[in-house]
Amino acid sequence: MPRGQPIILPPVSAGIRQDQVPPLLDPTATLWRSQNVIPRFGEIRLRPGVTKAAAGGGPGGRIAGGMFYKTVAGGTVHVVVTTNKWWQQSAAGWTDISGGGTIANDPNHSTRFLVFPSGGVNFLLSVNNVDQPRRFDHTAAASAIIGAAPDTARDLTSAGNYVLMANVVESGTRSPSRVRASALNDPLTWPAGNVWNLNGEDDIVAIRRLGRTAFIVHKAQSQWIGAAIAGTLPFTIELLEERPGPVSPAAVVSFGGAQYYLASDYRIYRATGVGVEAVSDPIDRIFVEDATFGLLGSLKQRAFGFYRKIDRTIWFVYPALGQTDPKHAVSYDVRTGAMHTHVLPFTVTAGWPGDDLPSVTWADLASLTWANIAATYPTWASMVGTQQPIDFLGSVAGVAYKFLHDIDDDGTAISASWEYPLAAFAGVDKMQRIDAIESSFEQITGGDAVTVQVGTSEANAETAYALNYTTLGTHDTTLTTRQLKTVTDLTTRLASIKYSVTTSKKMRFRGALLWEWAEGMP
Repeated sequence: MPRGQPIILPPVSAGIRQDQVPPLLDPTATLWRSQNVIPRFGEIRLRPGVTKAAAGGGPGGRIAGGMFYKTVAGGTVHVVVTTNKWWQQSAAGWTDISGGGTIANDPNHSTRFLVFPSGGVNFLLSVNNVDQPRRFDHTAAASAIIGAAPDTARDLTSAGNYVLMANVVESGTRSPSRVRASALNDPLTWPAGNVWNLNGEDDIVAIRRLGRTAFIVHKAQSQWIGAAIAGTLPFTIELLEERPGPVSPAAVVSFGGAQYYLASDYRIYRATGVGVEAVSDPIDRIFVEDATFGLLGSLKQRAFGFYRKIDRTIWFVYPALGQTDPKHAVSYDVRTGAMHTHVLPFTVTAGWPGDDLPSVTWADLASLTWANIAATYPTWASMVGTQQPIDFLGSVAGVAYKFLHDIDDDGTAISASWEYPLAAFAGVDKMQRIDAIESSFEQITGGDAVTVQVGTSEANAETAYALNYTTLGTHDTTLTTRQLKTVTDLTTRLASIKYSVTTSKKMRFRGALLWEWAEGMP
């Protein structure tokens, strides 16, 4: 008997959308729901997994922030800050570079970093809204306090060869709307007159450069644009927009002449030198209403973001309702606007971009034995090579992780799912009799089975879209033979197609065919 009409279900790259009711969405162009998958090179794949950045994991203690940068000579420096110490990664693990002074990071205030060249050295500068600003010269044994800078600041950036700090404490007094600038090309000198007070009742949350001579000041309910000028003061700062501001300094990410941020109204915005606009319309419903992914936690100021250059995606990681620290995430493709939701294996506290992944050396394996090496490197291929840019995540337990494609979550399988919108594939005036789903996945040696389901609805009236699901079977990813999953007597007006898998292997979905008959409405 013929299979009926074949309907192509491509591995869509436009992301998920919940800004319209599902039957109005195009099932060949968008997904309805997803978890832990992203589009990549025309396929749907698992999100990146995590693996320890160094032998032994990390320095211990809650990681408050990190920075990977290069010296003027081209050498690499990797620094993380924990609850009360600074650490530098070395071949042997982590070296304490705290130096003098007291460090008392507050989990509710991000540690912010800036690399600033001065005097032939790339200084690493840092503020955390609690302690005195610090600096690190990689040729020195430890970091040190910047004595002339403000007592503390909430964020910092650079523009026009100046260092700028915002929302500062000076002589024991907090000035939440103040921006302070260093001397030209000198992060260790802070003239008394380089001060701007941005009038208004909202406090400064973040400050970020916009090109070489401009910057944006993000306040709680407004955005201000700063630009270099010739005169007594090096900058002028003017009101740009009055939109909700970011939830934290770490939740502002720069890319391509724009700044993207996770805002206090549970939306993602893009700020440029000419204005601010919301870009998260397709997933606003998830942030506001979803019981799992909703950004409703009282500790949303612990959210952070970072840019993954290998995928050209911005990731925002945040604590959802009932969470103390970030575990849920949204990825945003800066090319297409595609957004996907993710759940990480454990809570994380900071994220930052790295460099191209260095080759694995014997020193990296120092803490491993033949008995436990498989937990970190399950195959020779998992040791990867030199061409994949990396990013880092820091955990509550003080472990620094690499965030990489085609690996699991530090020995734990990744649970993933994606679902096409509920649709009247046969037309709104027809009933559809589902006959089969034929799926295409790349063959995986030792791969896991992928569950294939059809969700049905007669009137698009289910509470929270809790559909009735029929499991057609599982796709065996170890095979290259045709995977046709049939069903008997499944007739419905509206249908969605859902895939789910829990796997430690790479997974690449290449699309499917939905075979069905159209029948007249009774």
